[in-house]
Amino acid sequence: MLLVWCRLYDAPDIFHIVHEVDPEAYITDSNVRGVWGNGFDKLKLKPRRKITQ
Repeated sequence: MLLVWCRLYDAPDIFHIVHEVDPEAYITDSNVRGVWGNGFDKLKLKPRRKITQ
C-alpha cells in the first residue's frame, strides 16, 4: 500500500503515474483539512496554557 498526500493540482499527475504502473490499482481520493510539514504548511502552535490548581 502506498499513501500519498499531495496538493490538489498534483493529483492528476499522480493518478496517471499509478495507472501506468498498475492499470488495475485501487485509488481513493479524499479532502484533507490540513497537512503540515516538509513541503506543506508550517505547523503553528499556540503557547501552552499553564494549569493552575
